[in-house]
Amino acid sequence: MNLLLLILLILELPVIYYINGKNIVSPSFIGCCGFILSAFVLNLSGDFFQYDIHAFTVFIILITLIIILLGEKFANKIGTTKFSLYRVEEQESIITISSFTYIVLFLFVIVSGYLYLQDAYVYSLKVGNSVGGYFSIARYTRFVGGYSPSTILGQASVLSESIVYFCMYVFFYNLVLFKKRNLVTLLPLTGFVFHILVNDGRSAIIKYFCVSCIMYFVIYKQANGWKKEANKKLLRIGICSVLAFLVVFRILGYRTGTSINNALWDNLSEYLSSGIVGLDISTTAEATGNQIFGQNTFKAIYETLRGWGANVPIINANREFFSFAQGTSNVYTGIDGYILDFGLIGAFFAFFLWGAVIKWTEKRVKKCGLSLIWLYFIGLLYYPVTMLSIAGATHVVLCMPTIYTIVYLWLLQQVLIYKRVKVK
Repeated sequence: MNLLLLILLILELPVIYYINGKNIVSPSFIGCCGFILSAFVLNLSGDFFQYDIHAFTVFIILITLIIILLGEKFANKIGTTKFSLYRVEEQESIITISSFTYIVLFLFVIVSGYLYLQDAYVYSLKVGNSVGGYFSIARYTRFVGGYSPSTILGQASVLSESIVYFCMYVFFYNLVLFKKRNLVTLLPLTGFVFHILVNDGRSAIIKYFCVSCIMYFVIYKQANGWKKEANKKLLRIGICSVLAFLVVFRILGYRTGTSINNALWDNLSEYLSSGIVGLDISTTAEATGNQIFGQNTFKAIYETLRGWGANVPIINANREFFSFAQGTSNVYTGIDGYILDFGLIGAFFAFFLWGAVIKWTEKRVKKCGLSLIWLYFIGLLYYPVTMLSIAGATHVVLCMPTIYTIVYLWLLQQVLIYKRVKVK
């Protein structure tokens, strides 16, 4: 069944491509590509997993992608369907921000990151980090747990992340629309390395890659009238981004010990493909009831409510580990959490809504222009889709930091750009 899954996914991809009007920047297309990559690695890693999935799991994966596609088609039928597509000559002007401003942003990002790193390092020393130093902080914040930054440090980190997105937006915007490459714009990104060292998981790196890539893709597609001729360049950029991520993935794995304990291929196989094995194990096992409605999908919201004093039970954010031939894992793709929360039919409906919301947001960008807020939002919405074949990530979208980030981006846009970029 492993090989059958890969073959059927490869056959499904062109179907999605043509039904979507040859648009590669779509959740169903990107989700299918992710599953093809995971299924491909699963088949190449037969000795590592020694596991054959069931036909029902193949059915769930294929239908989930079709359901997302149906959500996209539904969104295309509602609201305004004909837009005056964005053209370069309709743009107001290049975004010009002084080098001094970028230096100030860089100093904020690097100083707040250093304080954040120092705070996490002190905590790691208390729980056993006596040898690894700063590079091993994530190993202790992730596996030992219990670390939580102060409100000020937490907000400074969210603001720093917002600054990174803001700078990426300005850089891509000026590069694509006006062929202006100002590398000073990227200076604050270099200061974000301290924040990454503290982060407890490599999935966050996927989020940064995803939001940044989708920002660029949408700006490029918008500038070219969403013509299919732009697909080749975007495919090349997408492939290069995946390869770059895999390199960063391996390097950052040394912080938590996963890259030390596993060979390169085994490390990638476990991360990219064990989710499919986990989904199969979960769907064929006896279902266990949730403590609270939608505890996997809405866990970040419940944590916030509990922090505000609401009587919400403590939910274990980590799933149970399962075993295969040469390892263990506790990831179950991004599909399984929805099935546990809402049942199979409810999960399909949720993915229908996910496809519809992303497509509606894309239509909003087509109609209203390249607003920073909307570009960030659509990039963030694509993150759970990008992670679909690996692990659930909806809670990263449905959480308070998303609201904080939108507020910070709005402030940055108002203070540094002064007025929204829009179609006249």
